[in-house]
Amino acid sequence: MITCAQTIRKELKDKFPNIKFSVRTRRNAIDIEYSNSIPENKIKEVVSKYEMGHFDGMDDSYKYTNTRDDIPQVNYVFIRRNISDDIYKKVEDQIATEYGLQNQNDDNEWFNKFGFWKNQVVNRKISEIEL
Repeated sequence: MITCAQTIRKELKDKFPNIKFSVRTRRNAIDIEYSNSIPENKIKEVVSKYEMGHFDGMDDSYKYTNTRDDIPQVNYVFIRRNISDDIYKKVEDQIATEYGLQNQNDDNEWFNKFGFWKNQVVNRKISEIEL
């Protein structure tokens, strides 16, 4: 029997041959981890079909909204994109230059400019771009 993790691993390798993924099973969930590269939403587009539904916090229950018989599925698929320190710093520098921040190490200057702390601004930008 082919497991959900094996199926996901194969599909990710076929769709993104240049990216190294770690695909692991944890109870009724799959953890996918990779470094830099493409945004998480691109991975989510490929693997969302392997998730049977979602947790509904309003009534504290799991809703089976995507159950399929043609593929193996789990309750949850978690995706984690690790960003290396050098990439993080490069994006941080680009944002500081683009917006003319005088002291890019001053968190208050970032907050005054964007209304968010520096790590929020940088992480939001990283989540949108392909590295």
